[in-house]
Amino acid sequence: MEIFKHWTLFGVHIYVSSIRMKRRRSVDETLRNKNKTLRRYKKILYAEQEGCCGDCGKFVPVDGLEIHHIIGVSEAPGLMLKKRNMVLLCPSCHRERHRRDAGDTDSRGGKPRGADSSEKGGSDGELQ
Repeated sequence: MEIFKHWTLFGVHIYVSSIRMKRRRSVDETLRNKNKTLRRYKKILYAEQEGCCGDCGKFVPVDGLEIHHIIGVSEAPGLMLKKRNMVLLCPSCHRERHRRDAGDTDSRGGKPRGADSSEKGGSDGELQ
């Protein structure tokens, strides 16, 4: 089966395809579709979790909850729009979850746990 048909008519080349050509989506359209899908999943998850945070369990209005991806989007972009990879968290639990996932930092977001000044060469706790 030939995909393209080609004719020359009065010196003009005419090409006809037997397959439908798809229009390429722009980046804006793709982002808009992802955001629309995430908003839809947020409503579904809100109903499933009965309006409660996935970690602390307190009731929060739908606008106050944030979508957290269990396996990060940077690690597995293909799971970004999978409902099984999402949980709704209140903002404080969401920040805490990302702190835990990022590494062993203390709850104030400061220095890593266990990294005191004595490990850096200071014996009396002063910075050098």
